Amino acid sequence: HFTVYTKTVPEGASVWSYDSKYGMKASGYINGANCDTEAWLVSPVIDLGNASKAYLTIEHCINHFTDVATAAQQAVVMIKSEGGEWTKVDGLKYPETLSWSFISSGAADICSFAGKKVQIAFVYKSTSAKAGTWEVKNLTISDKEPEGPGTPDIPDNAITWTITPEAQGWEAASDATY
Repeated sequence: HFTVYTKTVPEGASVWSYDSKYGMKASGYINGANCDTEAWLVSPVIDLGNASKAYLTIEHCINHFTDVATAAQQAVVMIKSEGGEWTKVDGLKYPETLSWSFISSGAADICSFAGKKVQIAFVYKSTSAKAGTWEVKNLTISDKEPEGPGTPDIPDNAITWTITPEAQGWEAASDATY
């Protein structure tokens, strides 16, 4: 199961929610106001023990952030090996403009984690000045680097999560270690 860890959020509110059309959605716009938030959506442990290479791709969209550069700082993907420290996944593409149009992030090289057990986290932050919305609907990890730009072909042996009510298994939790 993926688990939501909330670090900062108004009491009784939630940042991450499931939408049947758009996948997982994070927003700090709560009860008609921009709020200071930080919430993590964390994957279960993923065993990359048999992989010699690893590439991560997501489908996502961003809207209502101050701009795309801000979105790239407040909506980030992190990775850690079992027992290790969280590090940012570099090389993911963000949409060129703020909109509700999903794009493929392209394949980010996470080869340094091949052969290990890992977790992926989608980390969302907002401020009381501005709260954007980040939607994520697919996560793929493959040992084959996709060819060319655009939506990559997903190899048969890829680990893929398509977010649906039956498959998502989201759990809410509070944990100070995130």
